[in-house]
Amino acid sequence: MNEEHLNIYREGVTAWNQWREANPYIRPDLSSASLGGADYRGANFSFAILHQATFADGTFSGADFSSADLSGADFSHVDLRSADFSHADLTEADLTEARLNNANFSDANLSEAGLYGAHLFGTSLSTARNLTQQQLDTVLGCNDATLPNGLVCNKRIILPPGYSLFDA
Repeated sequence: MNEEHLNIYREGVTAWNQWREANPYIRPDLSSASLGGADYRGANFSFAILHQATFADGTFSGADFSSADLSGADFSHVDLRSADFSHADLTEADLTEARLNNANFSDANLSEAGLYGAHLFGTSLSTARNLTQQQLDTVLGCNDATLPNGLVCNKRIILPPGYSLFDA
Protein backbone atom coordinates (compact mmCIF):
# COMPACT_ATOMS: atom_id res chain seq x y z
CA MET A 1 0.00 0.00 0.00
CA ASN A 2 1.14 3.49 -0.82
CA GLU A 3 0.56 5.87 2.12
CA GLU A 4 0.44 8.92 -0.18
CA HIS A 5 -2.36 7.33 -2.21
CA LEU A 6 -4.23 6.43 0.99
CA ASN A 7 -3.96 10.03 2.26
CA ILE A 8 -5.43 11.34 -1.01
CA TYR A 9 -8.26 8.79 -0.74
CA ARG A 10 -9.03 10.01 2.79
CA GLU A 11 -9.54 13.56 1.45
CA GLY A 12 -12.81 12.42 -0.14
CA VAL A 13 -14.21 11.33 -3.48
CA THR A 14 -13.85 14.76 -5.16
CA ALA A 15 -10.17 15.08 -4.25
CA TRP A 16 -9.57 11.45 -5.20
CA ASN A 17 -11.17 11.81 -8.66
CA GLN A 18 -9.35 15.10 -9.31
CA TRP A 19 -6.03 13.46 -8.42
CA ARG A 20 -6.82 10.49 -10.70
CA GLU A 21 -7.65 12.84 -13.57
CA ALA A 22 -4.44 14.83 -13.05
CA ASN A 23 -2.34 11.63 -12.79
CA PRO A 24 -3.75 9.20 -15.35
CA TYR A 25 -0.56 7.13 -15.59
CA ILE A 26 -0.20 6.45 -11.87
CA ARG A 27 -1.62 3.09 -10.79
CA PRO A 28 -2.90 3.72 -7.25
CA ASP A 29 -1.93 1.11 -4.66
CA LEU A 30 -4.42 0.79 -1.83
CA SER A 31 -3.85 -2.92 -1.27
CA SER A 32 -4.95 -4.17 2.16
CA ALA A 33 -6.35 -0.71 3.04
CA SER A 34 -9.55 -0.27 5.01
CA LEU A 35 -11.73 1.80 2.67
CA GLY A 36 -15.17 0.87 3.98
CA GLY A 37 -17.84 2.84 5.74
CA ALA A 38 -17.39 5.70 3.29
CA ASP A 39 -19.47 7.24 0.48
CA TYR A 40 -17.42 7.11 -2.71
CA ARG A 41 -20.18 7.16 -5.32
CA GLY A 42 -18.71 7.56 -8.78
CA ALA A 43 -15.10 7.16 -7.61
CA ASN A 44 -12.44 6.28 -10.19
CA PHE A 45 -10.55 3.14 -9.13
CA SER A 46 -9.77 1.99 -12.67
CA PHE A 47 -6.47 0.09 -12.89
CA ALA A 48 -5.96 0.48 -9.12
CA ILE A 49 -4.25 -2.15 -6.99
CA LEU A 50 -6.85 -2.96 -4.35
CA HIS A 51 -5.73 -6.50 -3.47
CA GLN A 52 -7.31 -7.50 -0.12
CA ALA A 53 -8.72 -4.01 0.47
CA THR A 54 -11.80 -3.76 2.69
CA PHE A 55 -14.80 -1.82 1.36
CA ALA A 56 -17.30 -3.31 3.84
CA ASP A 57 -20.41 -1.29 4.61
CA GLY A 58 -19.50 1.50 2.18
CA THR A 59 -21.31 3.12 -0.75
CA PHE A 60 -19.50 2.83 -4.07
CA SER A 61 -22.44 2.95 -6.48
CA GLY A 62 -21.41 4.05 -9.96
CA ALA A 63 -17.71 3.61 -9.10
CA ASP A 64 -15.26 2.62 -11.85
CA PHE A 65 -13.28 -0.49 -10.87
CA SER A 66 -12.45 -1.41 -14.47
CA SER A 67 -9.19 -3.32 -14.88
CA ALA A 68 -8.51 -3.09 -11.13
CA ASP A 69 -6.84 -5.80 -9.05
CA LEU A 70 -9.59 -6.60 -6.54
CA SER A 71 -8.38 -10.09 -5.67
CA GLY A 72 -9.29 -10.98 -2.11
CA ALA A 73 -11.11 -7.65 -1.58
CA ASP A 74 -13.97 -7.49 0.93
CA PHE A 75 -17.12 -5.95 -0.58
CA SER A 76 -19.52 -7.50 1.93
CA HIS A 77 -22.67 -5.42 2.49
CA VAL A 78 -21.47 -2.73 0.03
CA ASP A 79 -23.67 -0.66 -2.28
CA LEU A 80 -22.13 -1.22 -5.73
CA ARG A 81 -25.15 -0.47 -7.90
CA SER A 82 -24.14 0.44 -11.47
CA ALA A 83 -20.43 -0.03 -10.68
CA ASP A 84 -18.09 -0.97 -13.54
CA PHE A 85 -15.99 -4.08 -12.90
CA SER A 86 -15.12 -4.72 -16.55
CA HIS A 87 -11.77 -6.51 -16.95
CA ALA A 88 -11.24 -6.48 -13.16
CA ASP A 89 -9.72 -9.37 -11.22
CA LEU A 90 -12.12 -10.34 -8.43
CA THR A 91 -10.46 -13.68 -7.63
CA GLU A 92 -11.57 -14.73 -4.12
CA ALA A 93 -13.30 -11.37 -3.53
CA ASP A 94 -16.09 -11.38 -0.93
CA LEU A 95 -19.29 -9.91 -2.38
CA THR A 96 -21.56 -11.29 0.37
CA GLU A 97 -24.89 -9.44 0.35
CA ALA A 98 -23.46 -6.74 -1.93
CA ARG A 99 -25.93 -4.68 -3.96
CA LEU A 100 -24.69 -5.24 -7.51
CA ASN A 101 -27.81 -4.14 -9.38
CA ASN A 102 -26.98 -3.02 -12.93
CA ALA A 103 -23.23 -3.55 -12.36
CA ASN A 104 -21.01 -4.43 -15.32
CA PHE A 105 -18.77 -7.52 -15.04
CA SER A 106 -17.73 -7.74 -18.71
CA ASP A 107 -14.59 -9.90 -18.93
CA ALA A 108 -14.15 -9.73 -15.13
CA ASN A 109 -12.51 -12.70 -13.40
CA LEU A 110 -14.87 -14.04 -10.72
CA SER A 111 -12.86 -17.13 -9.82
CA GLU A 112 -13.91 -18.27 -6.34
CA ALA A 113 -15.61 -14.94 -5.62
CA GLY A 114 -18.21 -15.20 -2.86
CA LEU A 115 -21.66 -14.10 -4.01
CA TYR A 116 -23.77 -15.35 -1.10
CA GLY A 117 -26.90 -13.19 -0.79
CA ALA A 118 -25.72 -10.75 -3.48
CA HIS A 119 -28.27 -8.69 -5.43
CA LEU A 120 -27.66 -9.26 -9.15
CA PHE A 121 -30.75 -7.54 -10.55
CA GLY A 122 -30.02 -6.33 -14.08
CA THR A 123 -26.32 -7.17 -13.68
CA SER A 124 -24.23 -7.82 -16.81
CA LEU A 125 -22.37 -11.11 -16.35
CA SER A 126 -22.59 -12.54 -19.88
CA THR A 127 -18.83 -12.35 -20.53
CA ALA A 128 -17.66 -12.73 -16.91
CA ARG A 129 -14.91 -15.32 -16.57
CA ASN A 130 -14.82 -18.23 -14.12
CA LEU A 131 -18.37 -17.68 -12.87
CA THR A 132 -19.87 -21.02 -11.76
CA GLN A 133 -23.35 -22.38 -11.26
CA GLN A 134 -22.44 -22.98 -7.62
CA GLN A 135 -21.77 -19.25 -7.16
CA LEU A 136 -25.08 -18.29 -8.82
CA ASP A 137 -26.99 -20.73 -6.61
CA THR A 138 -26.04 -18.62 -3.54
CA VAL A 139 -27.26 -15.18 -4.72
CA LEU A 140 -30.36 -13.47 -3.33
CA GLY A 141 -31.83 -12.64 -6.72
CA CYS A 142 -30.90 -12.15 -10.35
CA ASN A 143 -33.94 -10.80 -12.17
CA ASP A 144 -32.94 -9.45 -15.61
CA ALA A 145 -29.26 -10.39 -15.16
CA THR A 146 -27.42 -11.47 -18.30
CA LEU A 147 -25.47 -14.68 -17.75
CA PRO A 148 -22.78 -16.66 -19.58
CA ASN A 149 -24.00 -19.48 -21.83
CA GLY A 150 -24.86 -22.63 -19.90
CA LEU A 151 -25.45 -20.92 -16.56
CA VAL A 152 -28.90 -20.30 -15.12
CA CYS A 153 -30.21 -18.36 -12.19
CA ASN A 154 -33.55 -19.38 -10.77
CA LYS A 155 -33.55 -16.79 -8.00
CA ARG A 156 -36.34 -14.59 -9.30
CA ILE A 157 -38.03 -12.32 -6.81
CA ILE A 158 -41.65 -11.26 -7.15
CA LEU A 159 -42.34 -7.91 -5.54
CA PRO A 160 -45.51 -6.03 -4.67
CA PRO A 161 -46.62 -3.21 -7.00
CA GLY A 162 -44.62 0.00 -6.64
CA TYR A 163 -41.46 -1.69 -5.37
CA SER A 164 -38.40 -1.71 -7.62
CA LEU A 165 -35.77 -4.44 -7.64
CA PHE A 166 -33.20 -1.82 -8.49
CA ASP A 167 -33.82 -0.12 -5.16
CA ALA A 168 -33.49 -3.40 -3.25
